[in-house]
Amino acid sequence: VINIESIDPIKVDFRVSEIYLADLRAGQNIAIRVDALPSRAFTGSIAAIDPVIDVNGRSIAIRAVIPNAEGMLRPGLFARVDVILERRENVVLVPEQTLVLNGGKKFIVRVIDGRATRVEVTTGLRQGADVEVTSGLNPGDIVVVSGQAKVRDGDLVDLPATVGS
Repeated sequence: VINIESIDPIKVDFRVSEIYLADLRAGQNIAIRVDALPSRAFTGSIAAIDPVIDVNGRSIAIRAVIPNAEGMLRPGLFARVDVILERRENVVLVPEQTLVLNGGKKFIVRVIDGRATRVEVTTGLRQGADVEVTSGLNPGDIVVVSGQAKVRDGDLVDLPATVGS
């Protein structure tokens, strides 16, 4: 006796916290990684969202489908799933440690013409150890990543050499 399985596309069942209920919809993109193929990422989309919230775990069951023409994915593999809630282009991301909190406001120390300048910033989403800066910085700005507490406005900042300079 053997099982006959259709694995193209392959179905992926997973759960997410109920706090994301308003952000989920059928057709939304997902990305998965499996331990068996750590260098590969696979993309697909949400096919179904269970209308009932699990009362024990406060989670939502979701089924996604992933194209699997190469047959690389198999039933039973452990997968890490990323649900892509929103895609933003040309965002400014900085390491979280660049933020300086003072009086309920957030600042980053920018380097302008070799001198430190503290600028107030507004932050958005977080991705791992990085934070989106929605206002106060521009792409390409040079910022102080460590030692900000010792730097005052107007201090000279010695920039490290970069490749090609």
